[in-house]
Amino acid sequence: MAVFAVILALALALAGAVLVTGRVPGIRATPSPSPVHGLHTVIVSVNRVVLAWQSPATGTAPDSFRVLRDGHQIGTVPASGAPGAGLRFTDAKAAPGEAYTYSVLAIGASGASGPADLKVSVPTPPVSAARLSGGYQITIRLTSEYGFVSLRSGSHSKETWFAHPVCHAGACDVRLSGSSPGGSWTMRLQRSGATYVGTTYESLTKCQLVPVTDTIEVTLHVQHARALNGDWVVSSFSGTMRDTAPGATAGMWSCPGAGFTATFNGT
Repeated sequence: MAVFAVILALALALAGAVLVTGRVPGIRATPSPSPVHGLHTVIVSVNRVVLAWQSPATGTAPDSFRVLRDGHQIGTVPASGAPGAGLRFTDAKAAPGEAYTYSVLAIGASGASGPADLKVSVPTPPVSAARLSGGYQITIRLTSEYGFVSLRSGSHSKETWFAHPVCHAGACDVRLSGSSPGGSWTMRLQRSGATYVGTTYESLTKCQLVPVTDTIEVTLHVQHARALNGDWVVSSFSGTMRDTAPGATAGMWSCPGAGFTATFNGT
């Protein structure tokens, strides 16, 4: 009976320890992972920030890593590789001209590590670096004209122009196609900073049904740009256009020269 009483007392004492402490004596809880180290940026571009860091080299191995931007979670990265391995995360929604604080926490079954923080400023490129690409809605205003029956100075028209860059990325020359009060045309615009200049020759004017070759000159100035799908693209521009058609003769008919000048805005 004495032996049984001792065993019962020990069992009750152990149960009490479990109830009071919440764990069995001699068994230690798994600690949270250690913080990551070496947090830095690999790429900082118009609207993309690539972060890199090393997982904890010692201590509890994390299961994943939580990434925060200004205190709000923006993604997770699964743990991979040996302790101390390098990992990366890409924030593809950073905005040009903004400053952020990024935090990375190592996550384990027992909780999270302390954060590793990094302040990052996203640059705003100049408009001269913007890519002129895609369709733009154009408002054209005639500033002067001569020799045309249907055109009047001060009149407005709306057109759609399309810019096709001749390079795969960044700002460069473009093939511009569109229309104006004279008709449809296509030309190559040569880029110099934020200004594009081009000339084309199109048979837009007729002298008694005989085509006359017009000279169309366009000067375009980039005004604003924005980030779009990872590119820094032109969002608005303005410029001038001049269309000149020489005088011509068609049989017994003689046609005087014609032309117009115009300003335009595109968005």
